[in-house]
Amino acid sequence: KVDDARCRWLTEGERNALILASEPEITDMLTFLFYTGARLGEMFNLVWKGVVDNKAMLGTRKGASGKTRIRAVPLTAESLAAIGPIGTPNKTVFTTASDMMWTKDKFYPFFYRATDSVGIEDFRPHDCRHTFASHLVQKGASLRAVADLLGHSSLSMVMRYSHLAPSHLEDTVGLLGVSGAK
Repeated sequence: KVDDARCRWLTEGERNALILASEPEITDMLTFLFYTGARLGEMFNLVWKGVVDNKAMLGTRKGASGKTRIRAVPLTAESLAAIGPIGTPNKTVFTTASDMMWTKDKFYPFFYRATDSVGIEDFRPHDCRHTFASHLVQKGASLRAVADLLGHSSLSMVMRYSHLAPSHLEDTVGLLGVSGAK
């Protein structure tokens, strides 16, 4: 059985070019998406009281129960700069110029103008999440840690990134080598 799940991601250079090419209205949001692995809805719904101790408390309703699962994602210097100074506790972190909540319909035109301007094809907002995971795995993060950051309860969803780990199979087999044998 072949996993045909879509896994489109950008290189660091492409990511940075996209952020720089984006209109000011979404630059901080794009940065936040690329550096937290948040889903669009999680970002749109993030309120200031959900930013605690340099972590974003991201919530998603998953499964048949519809129960909200919260995960704490540590904020990097880039994502902290993107959110700026702490605001009013119950107010959303990212708002439009008219102080309204963002929606996909408002966000998508800005996003696709940015991708078009740098010649990035077949890239969707959710692919920022794939980029986040891909870069972590490429830099040696464990699949378990990436699963936790993405909010996946099992490793099966993050296995699509395993081929990106630098020499993961060689390193694993190397564990069997005898060191210090006499």
